Amino acid sequence: MKPTRGELGERGIGATEIAPGAARVFVVGMLAALFGVSALEVRTAWTPAISAWSGLGGSRGWLGVNAALRDGLHAFEDRLREEAWLTKTLVPPLQRFKAEWLKLGNESVVLGADGWLHYAPDVAALTDRIPAEQLARAASAIRDFAAYLGGRGIDLILVPVPPKTAYAATTLAPRARATPIRRTEFAEFWRALERDHIRVFDPDSAWSNSPPESLYLRADTHWTFEAMERVAANLADRLRQLYGFAPPRSQRFERDEEAIFGIGDLARMLGDGLPPEWGAPQDQQIRPVRDGPFAWRPVAGSPVFLLGDSFSNIYSQEALGWGTGAGFAEQLSFHLGFPIDRIVRNDAGARGTRELLARELAAGRDRLAGVRVVVWQFAERELFHGDWRSVSFVLGTPRHTGFTPPPPSPAVWTATVAAVSAIPAPKRVPYADHIASIHLVDVAGEGAEGAEALAYAWSLTNHHRAAAARLRPGDRLRFAVRSWAEMADQLDGVNRSELDDDRFFDAEPVWVEPLP
Repeated sequence: MKPTRGELGERGIGATEIAPGAARVFVVGMLAALFGVSALEVRTAWTPAISAWSGLGGSRGWLGVNAALRDGLHAFEDRLREEAWLTKTLVPPLQRFKAEWLKLGNESVVLGADGWLHYAPDVAALTDRIPAEQLARAASAIRDFAAYLGGRGIDLILVPVPPKTAYAATTLAPRARATPIRRTEFAEFWRALERDHIRVFDPDSAWSNSPPESLYLRADTHWTFEAMERVAANLADRLRQLYGFAPPRSQRFERDEEAIFGIGDLARMLGDGLPPEWGAPQDQQIRPVRDGPFAWRPVAGSPVFLLGDSFSNIYSQEALGWGTGAGFAEQLSFHLGFPIDRIVRNDAGARGTRELLARELAAGRDRLAGVRVVVWQFAERELFHGDWRSVSFVLGTPRHTGFTPPPPSPAVWTATVAAVSAIPAPKRVPYADHIASIHLVDVAGEGAEGAEALAYAWSLTNHHRAAAARLRPGDRLRFAVRSWAEMADQLDGVNRSELDDDRFFDAEPVWVEPLP
């Protein structure tokens, strides 16, 4: 009987003999590679390892020890993943080879023609099957939110930003039609909400069949400044028609012109090994908004309240790489001619901003007082994979526990930012440095549980934005804290803006520095 291919393979493997000398060389080589690479990683791993084991001392109890060890090990894993020698040495050339020769991205990024990159969830939102229960959850969450707002006499307007792939599909499939590809399920979803008297503002109505390069950034998930600006202007016109907001008689806000060269978030997701075709910087002409010499800031009690995700933040938050002070809230406020309030969060547009608003209300901080309309901007792909669980909105009782005194020695507090004073726009004032006043609430730290505090922090240093310039109401983070009395001698002469509330006059301030 003729042996099969599998039997031949088994016989060949079984009959293979390795000479003792070759076996020793192989083992030594493998051990050298293993320990050699490990030795190269010692410097990378040393700091988090020390941090992890340092948690074993002291008197924090076993729960504290476990938490310290867990955090240290997570930091160890993160640094190995991001800074390991193998990662830095092998991944870039492998990624370049995949992109240049195989036209492959990674699990998050899909490569298109002519330098276009696409976010994989955007592609999935247009091509994959959407479970009916997912759309049902989204509809229920939106209706519940609208019902709560309606009970307070507040309207809701939705601004779902379509996926980039819907407008640049030809860069993935040349035969795709040039017009926007919009899912019938999404279109019916929005029509059903409008039948329930929930208004939907489609950004496409402001774009008038514009080419994709004027609407979306080539190597980023987000819209161009031009596209965002047009949506903000058209939405402002719509709000004036609906609510009778008068056009500004004299323009309170001013705008500057600024050229930005950015590397898109999709290019950064692919790492250092990206060929120039996809990784080249792209320029954007943005228009930061000023209130006289001061940077634009949200104002509580405005009739317009914005909830938004990274599409609102892209030209507003420095960390996103496309400038500051020129985002969706700023442009909408500019075109309306009056300040607006906002809660924005870069991720989880379906649930994140609703949770932040609910948290503010539960703490007795009624961010909706005086509001006539809530504009809820989120990425349309959230209908496909967003978290649409219900959120309970209950207005609680304000917790005024008094201002916490400064700590006797440097300490670390965790606190929520309730308000930040006016911050100058860089290079728009004659002074290079500036200190902002910050109202902190829900302070957690030694001797400060549940209290509130008046804090000072750098907002400008040498004409550049510093810590306080990046803080927003609703942010909860850790601060290094010390008594202002320790800093007053050297910093009391620095220009400082104060919060507009007489009760802060009696508060003893602290000096803070936001921690990562």
